[in-house]
Parts: sequence; structure tokens; C-alpha cells
Amino acid sequence: MTDQVTTVSICDFSGTSRQFYALQSMALLLPCISGAEGLKFVKLMGSGGGNGFAYYPNWSRYALLAVWENDTCQKDFFRTNPHIKKYFSKTDQVTTYTLRNKLSHGQWGGLSPFEAGEKSGTNGQTAVLTRATIKWKYMLRFWKEVPEASKNMARFPGCELAVGVGELPFRYQATFSIWSDSQKMKDFAYKSRQHTDMISKTRQTGWYKEELFARFEVISTSKQIYKG
Repeated sequence: MTDQVTTVSICDFSGTSRQFYALQSMALLLPCISGAEGLKFVKLMGSGGGNGFAYYPNWSRYALLAVWENDTCQKDFFRTNPHIKKYFSKTDQVTTYTLRNKLSHGQWGGLSPFEAGEKSGTNGQTAVLTRATIKWKYMLRFWKEVPEASKNMARFPGCELAVGVGELPFRYQATFSIWSDSQKMKDFAYKSRQHTDMISKTRQTGWYKEELFARFEVISTSKQIYKG
């Protein structure tokens, strides 16, 4: 079984100066942290408006996704790295989810960042990450269909968090969700009419150039508040 873990940090910023800093950091932060020990894959993503699933941006919320060789590496990074400590200090709050890989298929920018983990299920919290590159010719149709299906996920029983994020959210679309347990996640995947309709349309239309699905066990959640 792999020792690999993944962290997703949801970072909230308020005020013009903090939000401008966050926007600048989309280009400046990753080169500063990409050499961190044990860091295998990293993305800093913006989010869409509303609950994250609109094509227009939300300037106040960003997500840092990082894949680590093991749990010790991620703990050392967040405890000691000066660049991430400065970035977090500019936020209102940061919620970091530490995840253990369960399964993954597909690619992200031509890479398969998540190693396969233990296949057994879990009765605890389950996290799901989806990511897709939308073909330009299907962009308008995609954004006509997606918002309603995404809203349904956020309202579905057992869904504790649903955030739309992406490197360029209107084309490189990702979804991060937390579920109370794996069964609730499966109920949404296979019993929600809006979701099954979207899957059917995706297969019929082929509007993704690239797509990835990954499922995780939630190991821990930590929240840091920097601005009262």
C-alpha cells in the first residue's frame, strides 16, 4: 500500500488588498514551494462564483492541492515552510483536509498524480476530486448544463462540502467534495437523476479533452483562523 497522502487547503481571503495578494500568488507561490521535500504534485487553483460552480471567478477563495510522498513530509512543510506560512497569514481562514488515496483513474495535464491505495471501503468521511479539461467547442453547452447538477450535489444528503475550483475555472474545471461516508457518495453518483443525466450527456457528447476522478479517505481536518 502506498504511503502517499494528499492535502487540499481551502483558503478564504477578504478585502481588496488580501484578494489582490491571493491573485498574485497564483503565479508566484508555486515556484517558491515546488522544491519542498516529498512534494510530488501541486496546484494552486481559483474558484468559481456562487458555490464555486459558476464560470465567473470568486476572488475570495482559492485551493492548494498537494500530493506528498508521505504524511511526515506534509506535516513538516506546513509547520516550517516560510512561503506557505506567509501565504496562510494573509487569509481569513484556511481549512486543510489530509487525505489517503483510495482509487484514481484518468490524467491531470498528462500526469497520473495519485497512486492507488488500499481498495477497501471506509465508513468514515470520503473525499472526491474530479478534474476535466473542457473542449473549446463545447464550452457554452457545458456551462449551460453544469450549474444545476452542481447545485444538486451540494444539497444532496451526506454532502458536507462541494467546491468548484480550477487552474482556469471556466475551462480547467475541478470539483472537490466531502461526504459523510462512501455510501452517501455512491448514492449521489448512481441515484441522483441530475448526476446520472450529466454522465450520460458527457459520454454522448465527449466534451472533455481530459478527465480525472479520484476518491480518498479523509484522515484529518484542520482549520486555522487568521482574521477575526
